[in-house]
Amino acid sequence: MKPDHMQFKSAGFGMAIEGEGLQSGELVIGYASVFNNIDLGDDRVIPGAYRKTLAETPNVPVLWQHHSEDMPIGKTLLLQEDSYGLIFQARIEPTRQGLDARILVKSGAIQSVSIGYEAKTRMTRVDGRQVRDLEEIKLYEISLVNWAMNPLAQLTSTSSANLQACLKDSLLIAQVEQEQKRGIPVPERKLVTYLEAQQRRLERALYNGKTARQLLYEVSFELQELAKKAGVTHATNRC
Repeated sequence: MKPDHMQFKSAGFGMAIEGEGLQSGELVIGYASVFNNIDLGDDRVIPGAYRKTLAETPNVPVLWQHHSEDMPIGKTLLLQEDSYGLIFQARIEPTRQGLDARILVKSGAIQSVSIGYEAKTRMTRVDGRQVRDLEEIKLYEISLVNWAMNPLAQLTSTSSANLQACLKDSLLIAQVEQEQKRGIPVPERKLVTYLEAQQRRLERALYNGKTARQLLYEVSFELQELAKKAGVTHATNRC
């Protein structure tokens, strides 16, 4: 049953079309939501808004055009916040509607996703306009849709190669952090790749206009966390 107060919000997203499963459109990867960007509905998603819902419900159904009365066309395999937004990976099942969706995704006819959600909000004023900040979001579903509420929901570059690289980095970071939470040992080679992905993510954040102080804080925090996970007890934070 659809919640009475569920709302919908769309975001542009990029598809990584390579590798087994991605060639056929069976697997889709992208951003379902972008942080700190005011969309066409004057809404802005605040970083951390999905933290509680992801802890409660780590995966959600994937629908076609928010048709909650129809069967889902798939489900998410990964949902994770990063510094840019809510990244997702989903499998589109070979149902009649799912197969149609795969074809449209592969051809590029469908390039947007939308979320079904409820939110705790706060009104604020930005450059003379009223903006609704979404501070805590309850996520119910992700849909493949025709149009995006947030057409600027892209990465630092609109090229598919850069978008694909960013998505791969975020997926790797999310996977390693999930393994660490479950106590699974991370091989040294994969840990090095993880650190390189973190470095690229911070470089993109700098390109997007973050201050040196913000980046220093993020680097220091992540190095401290990594040191804890690696069992290093004398890590220091200097600036």
